[in-house]
Amino acid sequence: MRSHIGLGLLLTCLAAVSLPGIATAEDPPCLADVKQFCADVPVGGGRIQACLKEHDAQISEACRTRVDALMKEAGLAYAACRWDIGYFCSNVAPGGGRIISCLEDNKEHLSPSCASMLQGKKK
Repeated sequence: MRSHIGLGLLLTCLAAVSLPGIATAEDPPCLADVKQFCADVPVGGGRIQACLKEHDAQISEACRTRVDALMKEAGLAYAACRWDIGYFCSNVAPGGGRIISCLEDNKEHLSPSCASMLQGKKK
């Protein structure tokens, strides 16, 4: 269960790197990798992330650094909210932002550490 929730949080964070658009200097670090290796991959269901994983040896250092940071961030979020997730969201399937939505729906009842982490994500 823990790995599914952590993976769900990671996939939620990584969803931002797979959004198509016009490239700018402020684009997510994985956007060029997604365009190069995964342009024909449909968005959703973790397919972009799976594609990037398949091309792990070829992705840019900036993308790899960002993915590593998101993994760490997802782990910290899980650590801060694991009790709350288990109590309020145990019947929620990870992915698509459903766990975060569940936590937000229950924000008045969250533990201080989870409420703080969730508030920090909104800034």
